[in-house]
Amino acid sequence: MDEGEHEVDTSAEFDQSEGFDQPELRTGSPRVDGVLDDLAGLDDLPVAEHLAVFERAHEALREALEAPDN
Repeated sequence: MDEGEHEVDTSAEFDQSEGFDQPELRTGSPRVDGVLDDLAGLDDLPVAEHLAVFERAHEALREALEAPDN
């Protein structure tokens, strides 16, 4: 192994059927919370569709940052 490289432990098994219990995230911003809701639905989509969801999320977050405060 070269300097700076790290050994990765791949011996652990991961059962995807169990899922993850994640707390619901809320920011107080309806626009950002909408993006989080969209991202939370990724598990229900085929991986091939994830990129489009990430691209929409990125655009929505940029718009939220660029919007004047109301």
